[in-house]
Amino acid sequence: MENIKYYDNSIITQPRNIEEEYEKIKVQKKIIEKINQGMVLDEIMDYIFSSFQILIPYERIGVAFLEGSSVTSKWVKSKLSKILLKPGYKSQLKGSSLENIINTGKPRIINNLQKYLIDNPSSVATKLILEEGMLSNLTCPLIVNGKPAGFLFFTSKEANTYNDLHADIFSEIANSVSIIVEKGRLYQEIIELNSMKNKFLGIVAHDIRSPVMVVKNYLELFNLGFLGNITEEQTEIISDINKMCQSMLCLIDDLLDLSVIQSGKWKLQKKTICISSYLNGWYSLNKILGKAKNIEIILDIGEDIPDIFMDPNRINQVLTNLLTNAIKFSHSGTVIKIIAVYEDERLKISVMDNGQGIPEEEMKHLFNELSRTSVLPTEGEKCTGLGLSICKCIVNAHGGEINVDSKEVKGTVFTFTIPVKSEK
Repeated sequence: MENIKYYDNSIITQPRNIEEEYEKIKVQKKIIEKINQGMVLDEIMDYIFSSFQILIPYERIGVAFLEGSSVTSKWVKSKLSKILLKPGYKSQLKGSSLENIINTGKPRIINNLQKYLIDNPSSVATKLILEEGMLSNLTCPLIVNGKPAGFLFFTSKEANTYNDLHADIFSEIANSVSIIVEKGRLYQEIIELNSMKNKFLGIVAHDIRSPVMVVKNYLELFNLGFLGNITEEQTEIISDINKMCQSMLCLIDDLLDLSVIQSGKWKLQKKTICISSYLNGWYSLNKILGKAKNIEIILDIGEDIPDIFMDPNRINQVLTNLLTNAIKFSHSGTVIKIIAVYEDERLKISVMDNGQGIPEEEMKHLFNELSRTSVLPTEGEKCTGLGLSICKCIVNAHGGEINVDSKEVKGTVFTFTIPVKSEK
């Protein structure tokens, strides 16, 4: 009879409790994996809004972040039509009820927002969400690496919606959720800053271009003798200034191009192109670029390359950038080969030189904006440091890839690919 005691109700039900706990963990893990698929804050919060209902009830979710001494609403979504507490809303943290949540690091439940407003009449945020039709709120702190980052608000149109179990559920997954949400916020900030940078560069470049062109035009007038005779020494000075102006214009044009490309406001003008005809046409116009340095340029087009759906002007930009780069870093009397083949359902074009090569440690940064190598052009030619970054943007926009292989003293090979796609 002694052995029967091991089979009382508490022992028998234990495996079932473990199974239930395991299922809950699986659900939570699946939800965390889903929201982690998002990159920017909007994507992540949309995932949370669509998936968290299984864990916590709500009609509205909002997220706010700490910014100095303020709390700023960054995202909100509601199943109801009216949203009054919108992104951009700011409130002071000090002295607010949110400050206590930060201090304790624990979620807060308000199951009667009407009563809460009576007790806290200065809470504008509470008044706004009440006007939206909400009656209950669960506020969860976002803690990242031990430091408070903001708040996640679950709000319900029903009174008495939340209990300690909902707070416990969030506490269990708080660390993962907080890190993911913070990641999305930072990533979004980077995108916004990059957009501001591109806009700034575009404005600056545009505003600088005009006076540089005016200077260049005046130099031409001096050269032509419209403003009187000039000496040989003055001619040389004018020539040097003209070269500087031309370098500035190249930089400005690259900045304008890059700002447009990275802003996402440009579109590829794709056409179905016969590659053999296209490359031969491009070659006939650009082979002369090597003559000043006595560099021979050879074009080798493979057989059976199908028509490619691409933007011919943008690919022209890539080819010309790679060729002029190869010329700048090659010695007089050498050869540059351009080889086009069809491989793995892709057009593959390589630009090969016998120049100075690039140090291995510098190659991984080569396509970054304003990246420059320690290797200088063989005859002091000017480089903006933007050409390769532009090439990468254009090739990537075609769904292709660009890479570099180089050995010091022996030369460099730039290769880009474009997938074969039929016009739709």
